[in-house]
Amino acid sequence: MRLTFHKLNRTDIWLVVVMCLLLGAAIVAALIGRLNASVNSYDDCVRAGNPVQMTYPSVCVGAGGQRFVNPAEQAPGGPLPL
Repeated sequence: MRLTFHKLNRTDIWLVVVMCLLLGAAIVAALIGRLNASVNSYDDCVRAGNPVQMTYPSVCVGAGGQRFVNPAEQAPGGPLPL
């Protein structure tokens, strides 16, 4: 049995490129969603490599703007009154 291949025209090439881009975007979206779902605390946020604001108490900012305050730097009983 002999396999035959046809030449790819521009439409075929563009279709393959678009499909690869869509597949890549879906993979990236799934990975980002999985990483974000696993961040539930300040320590998780820092381990995930998110930026930490050098404030007192320090705050880790996760994806989507989630903010986690460092519990080791919080005043006992909650924030101090102004």
